Amino acid sequence: MDDNYTTVEKKQCLVCLRLYDTGVELIDSQHKPTEATHTLTGLGLCPEHQQRVNDGYVALVAIDTGKSELQGGTVVAGGEYRLGKIMWVKREMAQLIAPQVPTSQTLVFCHPNLIDALDKLVKETENESK
Repeated sequence: MDDNYTTVEKKQCLVCLRLYDTGVELIDSQHKPTEATHTLTGLGLCPEHQQRVNDGYVALVAIDTGKSELQGGTVVAGGEYRLGKIMWVKREMAQLIAPQVPTSQTLVFCHPNLIDALDKLVKETENESK
């Protein structure tokens, strides 16, 4: 009889919501055999998005504020209604857009119009430089 007491840890990316392996092997503390091969332990950043954060970027993630769960103007953890739009901006730019956001924050939920306006500015700037 070959009992398996271990699983591989998975986390969910805060930005893209994909599950990713952390490479950590988890051992059941009660030594109960398990059929599972992976265990979801929480949230983190997938390697791709961790690299972006390490490079000094912050993710702007568009949400529908009408469908998201808000408390005092702040999105309740897990209560965001994401729209699929994500834009990466340098941390310094994020501080100009939303000075109340801590500098250590890796993502900011925002209205989709903000991403649309920033995207338009970027495209206009690129066209002017050609």
